[in-house]
Amino acid sequence: MNLGGVSVVLFTVVSLLLPFVCAAWTPVLQTPSAWTLDPARGMSWRGVPYLPVGWRVNAGEELSAALATGVKDVLIDATEPQAWTGAIAEAESAGAAYLLGGGSKSKGAPAFVIQPETYRVDKVPRRASYMVPVPNSQSAYYVLLTSQGLGIAKRGWAEVTNGSALIKVDEQVAGGSFVLLVYPRASETEYADLWEGFDSARDRLLAWLASQKFGPGLRGIVNPLGRVERWNSYRGGYVPDSDMFRLEFEDFLQRKYGDVSRLARAWKLRSPEILNFREAANLVALFSTTRGLDRLWHPETDRLYPVDHRTSGYWADVQAAIENSAARRAKRLVDAIQRIVDVPVFWEWSAWSPIHDSPSKIGDGVGMRAIGTGLDPLETYAAGAASCVAAQGGREWLAATDISGGPNGFTEERQLSNSLTDTLELGARGWFVRWQPSAVQWLKNVTPALLTSAASQPAPKALFYPENARHPANTQRLPGGVWWLPTPAAGNRIDYWIDYEGYRHVSRYATFTALWRPSGTANVLIRVQRPDQAKFLAHDGTPLDVRVKKDGVEVQLGPMPILLVGTEEVPVPADALEAVLEDYNFTVEQAKKLAIDVGELRFMFQDAARKEKDNPGAAFTEMVIHLRAMQERVAPFAWVEFEASQNTTFGEYTKDPACSGESAIANHSPMNPGNEGYYVKSRIRVKNNMGDPVLWIAADVPKAVRSHVVVEVGTSLTLRLPETPESGFGSGFGWYNLGPLALKPGSYDVTIRLLPTAPEWTAAFDSMLLTSVHFTPSGTRKPTWQSSRQ
Repeated sequence: MNLGGVSVVLFTVVSLLLPFVCAAWTPVLQTPSAWTLDPARGMSWRGVPYLPVGWRVNAGEELSAALATGVKDVLIDATEPQAWTGAIAEAESAGAAYLLGGGSKSKGAPAFVIQPETYRVDKVPRRASYMVPVPNSQSAYYVLLTSQGLGIAKRGWAEVTNGSALIKVDEQVAGGSFVLLVYPRASETEYADLWEGFDSARDRLLAWLASQKFGPGLRGIVNPLGRVERWNSYRGGYVPDSDMFRLEFEDFLQRKYGDVSRLARAWKLRSPEILNFREAANLVALFSTTRGLDRLWHPETDRLYPVDHRTSGYWADVQAAIENSAARRAKRLVDAIQRIVDVPVFWEWSAWSPIHDSPSKIGDGVGMRAIGTGLDPLETYAAGAASCVAAQGGREWLAATDISGGPNGFTEERQLSNSLTDTLELGARGWFVRWQPSAVQWLKNVTPALLTSAASQPAPKALFYPENARHPANTQRLPGGVWWLPTPAAGNRIDYWIDYEGYRHVSRYATFTALWRPSGTANVLIRVQRPDQAKFLAHDGTPLDVRVKKDGVEVQLGPMPILLVGTEEVPVPADALEAVLEDYNFTVEQAKKLAIDVGELRFMFQDAARKEKDNPGAAFTEMVIHLRAMQERVAPFAWVEFEASQNTTFGEYTKDPACSGESAIANHSPMNPGNEGYYVKSRIRVKNNMGDPVLWIAADVPKAVRSHVVVEVGTSLTLRLPETPESGFGSGFGWYNLGPLALKPGSYDVTIRLLPTAPEWTAAFDSMLLTSVHFTPSGTRKPTWQSSRQ
């Protein structure tokens, strides 16, 4: 279907409508000077600071109950614009200031779901029938592959009944056993519909806004098209099933490549068979970023195009096109709304997105959510919103638009007070608590102190860390009004071997290397290539007093990070370098005693060490890599990466910069695994010098699933995954201690099994460690075998 003419007509209608709407109704009290944003992330309304503290309510009975308490600030949720009409009159009558909020989830995009790691069945026999759950789908495409060589045995559309696709394999198909891949064509997904659904919702909203005569109480619009959980899929996984998307994708490809032959090379087509950009824009990958069939597929013609899926640029182009659509359409929506009613318009933060992590402002603020109690509201919800506003230089209003104690609400005043204080310190300058009648008096009690603090407290400063450096870096308040906040930026944790932590952060708004000493404060000589040009800053950005020496810079270093700016080199503490050299000599001695050949690694280590004077950072990094590889052969520990396993029914080999080797093996399947459960099997060796080693497993397992995970060691030992990890890292991963094992030297199969009794078959496993060396979990860092500890 070609919507080119339709889109032109729609644009013309909207363009003609807006001037008429604005002429038909001019806001009486909302003028361009009615509100301003200030450097403290707050808002002023007609020159008076606007610091709302109130309730988030649904239009109707909740609003009436909240207003009856005397509250003067409310955020009113509604599922459709018309539902706000009576609520506005009620709020204006009560003299309240109010924001309008999209109270339901925005419409999800129809899409082809490309998750061969999830929608797959391995070891399919010659005769079988399968009912594959395909929620929200009216149809599903399937491909039956031969187990060896992944040749195509059969493909076509499956019949879908009651949310399941029926696929039959019969004896007519040649071959022994097969792999079945299913690609649902979903009518709605968790990702925002930025095309036809967006346009229809936008038109309803604009028409309703144009029909209203707002009084003086309106202060803004939050989530104008409803709550958007995901603006884009950063790991692929779906291709929008939309004529309007295909038109936009065609235009994107035309602008980017100019010539179809360049596109064919970028997508790694094995033969340049695509005739034009329109044809290319209709293609759907049958592979994800990690698994699947190396073909692009045209759903209308059913034609397949062979590609090298490992290096294809297809998914990067799909993601970029979706992000362009999201940013452009969201910006135009804000502009259209503000032509009708001049108030702030913004979205709540739910995940990193092209809306919030953008070089340009898209909206006038960010909604901060804080759900739950303790540290979870900060880590899971609020920190991302605060980080986005800080990255924009404080040019947006930061409002805590959704504060809640969780499903059961707050159970005591202290919990509510802590949530308000934490979000204040993160930079919030407005607070809306989910309506909870039992907390009315608590909110009244804490409001005066909150407002007093907000009026005098400056906006916080931010020190950023990349999410894949989380643990040891953590969201927390540092001295001097600085918050350590996560970002989706590029950057990696630095391995300093002992006593030090650090990471590199690279983004358009902050590029630096951070370094700190968790064990205490000391004067440290930092080796850098050009000491006289090294610029060191404190965590709050103030220049540090340093002593420049011939071979480095002496600086006081402790638990607070210091920053090296203006250079990409890794700063190297001199005592860390000395420790690496000492432990290298120790490891070489042990290798000789155990008759283990490490000659090649010794050569590479020594070659790197010779370069240390010319480039300390690069040399030190190489030395640590080679020493760790040497210790893996010699030291009394064994380390296994689960993603290296070929004996598994887990569906996905997922890329994750926070994991060891930047990948893990994962499972997220709707299909019951049968009696065996889902499993991954790896082999690990107990060395002669181990004794009774302790088994550790690094994994991301939902809390409700942990009791349904078993670990089988050899043929006679079965262990349960502990309820809680001892240490976390990345986003959701943690180290689980399964205790010491009395194992004789030798090799053992270790099988991790996700039982069929689990409430969901979701889990990810990064690595496994068997060690008699002292081990304190610290991200993906392996044990350090130090001579001083032997």
